[in-house]
Amino acid sequence: MIGAALLTVSASLLPTRSFGTERVPLAPPTQTSRNDARRAAKRLLGLELEVLNMENELTAVLLHGDVAALRRIYADDYVSVNPEGILAEKASVLRDLESGEIKFISIHTDGVAVHVHENAAVVTGRADVHLRFGGEESREHLKFMHVYIKRDRRWLLVAQQLTRIARPL
Repeated sequence: MIGAALLTVSASLLPTRSFGTERVPLAPPTQTSRNDARRAAKRLLGLELEVLNMENELTAVLLHGDVAALRRIYADDYVSVNPEGILAEKASVLRDLESGEIKFISIHTDGVAVHVHENAAVVTGRADVHLRFGGEESREHLKFMHVYIKRDRRWLLVAQQLTRIARPL
């Protein structure tokens, strides 16, 4: 009798969810559901690290002017919006890098955040970029957003948005 009373009291302390007029107690988390949650968190962390590695590779490749590597990193349908609002596609970006029209001298990023959604990821952050464009050197302080998708087990950069950060007065 005491066991039945404890079960009744224990069940009444569980959170409940309403379905119409009926209140159904929610089951406490099981070891299986905890393990599933751990596996899901571990998988998500692994995906975030994969994307961060791609970001690091992208930075290194840009600094070295490795156009062949960029061909592999950029998706065929890659698009970029630069700080002036000009839309560029993969072919034109690669052409400017290959010709030397654009040369990156240094790239420093911070505040980088990765948001993974199955086979897509959005990376945001800030970048201080020192570059040569058309023979003139400049420094840019930018906010960036990179959008990656996973195709054939590889992360590819499909879109990039760069926004100039106004310098404080």
